[in-house]
Amino acid sequence: MTPELKQLIGKHRALHRSGSVRRWAVISLLAMALPFALVAWTDGIHALDASWRWAGLVVLVIAVLSALAGIGRALRTPDEREVAATLDEHSSLVKGHAISTSAQIDAPATDRVEEQALLARLHSEAGKLAAGAKVIHPAPRGWQVVGALCGVVLLGSLVAVHGTRPVVRVLQPWKELPYTTIGLTGPEKKPLAGEAFAVSGVVAGRIPASVELHGVDGPAITVAVSQDGSFRHNFENGVPAPVKLVARGAADGFSPELKIDLRSFPHAVEFAHRIVPPAYTGEGERIETQGSFTILRATKVGYVAVFDQPATSVRMVFDNDLEAIELTADPENPRSWKADLPLMRRTCGYHLEAAEAGGEPRLTGEPQQIVVYPDKPPVAEITSNNAEEIKTLKDSLKIKFDTSDDIGLADVRVTYTRVGDPKPTEIPIPLSAPLVRNQRGEWELPLSEIEAEPLDMVVIVVQARDANDVDGPGIGSSEPIIIEIPEDTGEEEDPSSGGGGGGGGGGPEQVNPLEIQQQLYRETLRLSLGRKSAPKEELFERQQENAKNLAEMLEDPQQEEMGEEYMGLLRTAKKSAEQAALFLRYSYPTRNGTPYDRALQSEGAVIDSLLKAARIAQEAGQQQQGGGGGGGEGAAPPGKQYSLTKSGSPQSRPLTEQEQREQIEQALAEIEQAMQEQEEINEELAENEGEGEGEGEGQEGESQGSGSPGSGQGGKPGQGQGGKGQGQGSPGQGGQGGGGLAGRQGQASQMSSAIRAQLEAMGKASNGADPGLAADQLRQAAEFQAQAAQAIAQGEGGAQTQGRASTDALRKAHELTKSLFGESASGAVEPRAQALEYQHLIQEYTRRLSYDD
Repeated sequence: MTPELKQLIGKHRALHRSGSVRRWAVISLLAMALPFALVAWTDGIHALDASWRWAGLVVLVIAVLSALAGIGRALRTPDEREVAATLDEHSSLVKGHAISTSAQIDAPATDRVEEQALLARLHSEAGKLAAGAKVIHPAPRGWQVVGALCGVVLLGSLVAVHGTRPVVRVLQPWKELPYTTIGLTGPEKKPLAGEAFAVSGVVAGRIPASVELHGVDGPAITVAVSQDGSFRHNFENGVPAPVKLVARGAADGFSPELKIDLRSFPHAVEFAHRIVPPAYTGEGERIETQGSFTILRATKVGYVAVFDQPATSVRMVFDNDLEAIELTADPENPRSWKADLPLMRRTCGYHLEAAEAGGEPRLTGEPQQIVVYPDKPPVAEITSNNAEEIKTLKDSLKIKFDTSDDIGLADVRVTYTRVGDPKPTEIPIPLSAPLVRNQRGEWELPLSEIEAEPLDMVVIVVQARDANDVDGPGIGSSEPIIIEIPEDTGEEEDPSSGGGGGGGGGGPEQVNPLEIQQQLYRETLRLSLGRKSAPKEELFERQQENAKNLAEMLEDPQQEEMGEEYMGLLRTAKKSAEQAALFLRYSYPTRNGTPYDRALQSEGAVIDSLLKAARIAQEAGQQQQGGGGGGGEGAAPPGKQYSLTKSGSPQSRPLTEQEQREQIEQALAEIEQAMQEQEEINEELAENEGEGEGEGEGQEGESQGSGSPGSGQGGKPGQGQGGKGQGQGSPGQGGQGGGGLAGRQGQASQMSSAIRAQLEAMGKASNGADPGLAADQLRQAAEFQAQAAQAIAQGEGGAQTQGRASTDALRKAHELTKSLFGESASGAVEPRAQALEYQHLIQEYTRRLSYDD
């Protein structure tokens, strides 16, 4: 090989190597810089997750390895044969000619001069041809250079904008290298549960406008960040329990977890109250280990609360208007606090308020309650009695009673009082044991031992007292039993003796102030004992009405014929009745009694005076009545007849079944007549309601009333009025005694009252049914009719409604009156009559129910 060719081959070898190195350098830069710059830029903008950064790192590693491999190949220098072959490829010689660079290299050596000269010539020609060859050496392409430059520019701009943090984050994806760093700091002192505290922090790196505080539970809290990166948030209401907080801001700003621990505040963990019930209960003291407990009223309580740590002060704060109570620490145990509570009168809730060293008092623990229950008064009941069976003075009142108390009975006694006497007679009942909770027994009272006269009312009550000496004693009274002393001595009477006054028909209203007052006394007595009774307002009105009856009775000239003593008794009764009305209206409790004791005393005085007056009438052998139709001043009002003699009263002998049936039939006929009259009034109201009431010609209807034979008055045979009474029907429309429709309605009310009085005086039917049920319906009907009459007279509305209500009440009274037969008028058994055998049980159950029950 000639020196020239050798030099040429060396030149091309160097050019080939440098071109390859440049090319692979550009390709490697393109492969590494451009993807890396793109990943770093994306991370700088969006703060990529570690997975994406790992992907960018893997691509970079692959690019680096590929670049190293390519540059390694590019650094290898081609040998002379490879360069000669390249020169031959790019020379102008036709391939395969003997004259070539390769052939010069591969030419064999020869000793011949001619061959050597020829070879030299050939080599010379080949060298010329090789020198003129146009060889293309390796070099980077334009797009590769542009791509590499773009990668370099992107990396440069990335560093200029975001710094080296994106490059470092991509190169180290396994590390947490956030763009935003948040530091969170809690309070210097552990707060209490619910106590206010503050959390502050500092943001470094990328500073956002706000950060969010996240707890384990609850919504995130947004907190504004100042320009220097600091922020602060106050928890005004504190936290109820320890909490962990984390602050988040920007795209990847997370603070380390901050745990807010709470310091413990003194709270009660143990109770040991000494409970001392009132001495009268006979119960010993006990220890109560709960914060909430139940005690009897007036129980002494030694309150003790033991805390989990020492406190500087403790007191009880009540939910109601009670003043707070300071507790004192036990010198031997600083964690134990105690106080003697005042006598508790009512249930109350409370909290314990404690204070720690250097702290303010605050409520601690759960709310507690002290339930205070009163000592209930005893309960006394008369379970059975034979009052309905008493007919003569030889009979005895027999009762069975049942008393009980929640703590224990101290005393049980039976009291009986003659109405009008100031003080009752009390008979103690021995107890089976001291402070026994239940005492049952029987008691018998012969009527001959009672200092009373015939017709007198006697009230029998069972009373039980407890041993409550704090706010008692509690007294429980039974339902009162009221009996009337019978006049019958039990001796045989002449069956031919005259009867009592026969029942009237539908004529003037029969008014007996004595019967009315006795019924009022029963109702007021029940009211004073807390039993079911008519309201006080109604009793007041009825008492006023009876006082008016007595006033009208005093103005009747016929009453003056009974003598001055009789009239004096009526005046005394009238005065007492007016006082009773006032005491009912303005009732207030006495020192050792009920609000109705004064009214009962006055009512008893009325009954006592009227009974004496009735005896005077009996001795005179007359039935005192007022004028039936006088219209002048000083006479009884039209349509009324006054009498102190009780129809069906104990002085009359018991009615036979036939006599009772006649009275029931008479009452049914009168109720039917009253129903017919009321229906006619209702029809006229429906046709002409609100128009003026005209005057019409009245028709006087007649009804044949049947009276029952009565026994002789005063025990003298033959002096009674027997047979049947001739009654007069109610006036017709616009008739005498009424002013048109309002007058008719008023007279209908009087008629219902008269029928009611007749039923009340009847006594129980032979089948055991009580006429009082029908009488109650008639009383309601009379009240509705009176209200309707007033509405018609005053031109007000509602008369139709009251009229229909009175018709319904009359219909019920009719059905109840039919049940006194035990069957209906048509002979079919009524559903109400089928239960007559249980009626006394129902009445006894109703009687035993208190008003509150």
